[in-house]
Amino acid sequence: MNRVVKAGKHRHAARVCASVLLCLSLAGCEPEPAAVLDAPVESRLEVSVVELQAQDWQGVITAYGVVQAAEQVNISLDFSGVVKRVLVDEGERVERGQVLLELDTDKQKLRVSQAGENVQRARAAMKEARLNLERRQQLAAQKTVSREVLDNAELALKRSAADYREALASLQLARRVLEDSHVRSPVDGLVESRSVEPGESVMTGSALLKLQTQDLLEVLVWISESDIAYINKGDGATVRLSGLPGQVLAARVESIGVNAHPATGNYPLELLIEQETVLVRPGMTATAEIEGISFPDVLLLPEQALVDRNRRKVVFVERDGRARQVEPLLGAGFSDRLMILSGLESGDRVIVTNLQRVVDGSDVTVVAGDSLENLEGGGGSGAGQGASR
Repeated sequence: MNRVVKAGKHRHAARVCASVLLCLSLAGCEPEPAAVLDAPVESRLEVSVVELQAQDWQGVITAYGVVQAAEQVNISLDFSGVVKRVLVDEGERVERGQVLLELDTDKQKLRVSQAGENVQRARAAMKEARLNLERRQQLAAQKTVSREVLDNAELALKRSAADYREALASLQLARRVLEDSHVRSPVDGLVESRSVEPGESVMTGSALLKLQTQDLLEVLVWISESDIAYINKGDGATVRLSGLPGQVLAARVESIGVNAHPATGNYPLELLIEQETVLVRPGMTATAEIEGISFPDVLLLPEQALVDRNRRKVVFVERDGRARQVEPLLGAGFSDRLMILSGLESGDRVIVTNLQRVVDGSDVTVVAGDSLENLEGGGGSGAGQGASR
C-alpha cells in the first residue's frame, strides 16, 4: 500500500517538472511584434480637379420671370353715354377692330340729324350772302352804292362761310361720336380687366376696359446686383416657356431697371420677345438666358473651389500628388465663375471636391479631371446665375 502511494507521488512530481521546463522553454521564444502585424496603411484623399485654361469667354446669365404685355391699352371715351351692351369678358382674346361694347345711340342719331339740318341752313345762308355780294359788286361798278355797303356784303359772306364750316365740323363730330358708340379694339390682345356693365352711364374719360397687347410680349426677370453690370440694352437672349416645352424664342434686352427691389436687391429687366406665336400668353413663367459682356483671354475659377480657411478665401491646387493652398486675387464675375487676377496660372489643377477634408500638404489622388468649360454644377443663388459657354 505504501509503495503504491510513493509511486504516485513520484509520477506527479515528474509531471510538475516537465510543465515547468516547458514554460521556461516557451518564455525563451521571441514572438513577432504586434506593431508589425497591425501597422496602418497610409491613406490618400481622392479628389476631382479642374484644369485652368485661358479662354475667350462670354457669360450667359440665367434668370427666371413671367411673360407680360409690352404695352397695355386703356379703353375710355371722350364723350359721355349709356352702355347698352358689353360684348367681351376678362381673359378673352380680341382682334383689332372687334366691337368690345356698344353705347345707346338714340341721342347720338338725333344729334347727327340736327347737325345735318344746321349744315343745310348754313349752306343756304352762305349762298345768299354770295349772291348779295355779287349784286353789290355790280352796283359798285356802276357807282350806285357806297364802298361801305360793298364792304359789309363781303363781311357777311365771310361770316356765313365760317358758320358753314362750323356746321360741317359739328356734323362730322356727331357722326364720329355715333360711330364711336361701337367701341372697337385698337389692337390684337387679351382683355385684362373690365370696369363697366350694361345700363351704366359713363362719363368722359372713364376707364371701361384694359387690354394687353398680343403683338408685343416681353418677359420680366430679376437680375442680381453682381450680374446687372454685365448686361446692356440690346443684348441678345433666348426664352423658354414652361407652358410650351421644346420651344425656344429669340428675345433682346429692352430695358434695364435703375433701382433694385428693396426686399431682394435684384434689378428688373425686360426682354422683348422678337418672335410671333399665338400660343404665348401673358402670365406664363419663363426661363431666360441672357448673353452678357464677353471677356477675352481670361482665367476663371469655379466658385465651388473657393473655401474658407482661417477667415481667408483660398483654393487648393494639386501639385505632384499633394494639395497646395493658394490665396488668389479674384475679380468680379458671374454667380459661379470668378475672374482670376493673380495667384493662379493656366494649367493649374484646382481641387473642386472633398474640400472639407483637404488641408495644405494633404496627399491626394486625382480620380477625375476636367476643363472649366465642361464642369457641371456650381452656381450661386439669386435671380441671375452664370454659366460659361
